[in-house]
Amino acid sequence: MEQKKTISILILDFLAIGDLLFTTPLLRTLRENYPEAKIYMSIQKKYLDVLRYNPNIDTIIPYDKEGYHSTLNGYYLFIKKLRKIKPGITITLQDNPRLALLAFFSGAPQRIGFARHWSRKMFYTKPVIPKDDQHRVNYYLDIVNMLPKIKFIKNNGLEMYYSTKESQWCKKLFLYNNIESTDDLIGLNVGASWDSKHWPVNKFIKLGNELLNCGFKVIITGGPEDCEKAKNVEKNLEGKVLNITGKTNLLQLAALIEKLDFLVSSDTGPLHIAVAMGTKTIALFGPTEVWRYSPYGKSHNVIKTNYKCQPCHRKKCLIQNKAKCMAEIEVSRVLNIIRNVGDLSK
Repeated sequence: MEQKKTISILILDFLAIGDLLFTTPLLRTLRENYPEAKIYMSIQKKYLDVLRYNPNIDTIIPYDKEGYHSTLNGYYLFIKKLRKIKPGITITLQDNPRLALLAFFSGAPQRIGFARHWSRKMFYTKPVIPKDDQHRVNYYLDIVNMLPKIKFIKNNGLEMYYSTKESQWCKKLFLYNNIESTDDLIGLNVGASWDSKHWPVNKFIKLGNELLNCGFKVIITGGPEDCEKAKNVEKNLEGKVLNITGKTNLLQLAALIEKLDFLVSSDTGPLHIAVAMGTKTIALFGPTEVWRYSPYGKSHNVIKTNYKCQPCHRKKCLIQNKAKCMAEIEVSRVLNIIRNVGDLSK
């Protein structure tokens, strides 16, 4: 009997945390429809933890976008590594010339990717015109419909996994800080990747104090760049809180967020980590499109204002220093959602 040849599928995506999580239904669909395939995915080195334990990927190839692979020699060696895989199919998930070229240089006989312009289309065997008027999860799923073996879409929502190491870390953290499994925990994610996405410090302080007065335990989260803002919030709260801003890696953050009853956050990576971990979210939206980037699935709430300039999709507000669309989201709207839930058990 002739042995069935195993196909290698290479996926290229150099975007950040949220977009990587938005690709997880695509990854599950590929695995379910190509159970015999070897699935490789190349992502930015600094975001490797987002997909490190994803069961639908066989091998992750780190791309050092801001370091070694930005050099000519590094880029050449990266292409050599891709070619060594001998992919039967290469899929790219960004409509840009760099990925189109990498798809071509990978040597795959089938190359599928987003491409509007002819200068990118020429590098693909099956270029896909992006349909931007939909949630990003569905946008990525459009790609798999171009593959011949796809019989069905397997969409279990966003997925992220961690190991027992992170689970033990979280257990010790809670033990040390007298946090019980029965406590009602609210996370305040004070950071954001864009200036225009930041909710003001005074709003986080007011919300934190209201939550503490209601008997909730508050945990402040964020990245290393958010430490100053987080300290400012912490020192103005009228009670003990746990501030872990800048003190976790992405896997530890995922393990912690999974224990929360709610995470309050703007449209940024930890918001979508919370969705992947099954934690309820309250998402504060300003400059970005709700229909495109909202928390995916049920048990999530979005709060936004209504200005004619929304969504501007700009990293800095052009009208004033602080984005009015974020600054005018009232604390009372967040509190009303938390109070109306009643039973906070997930």
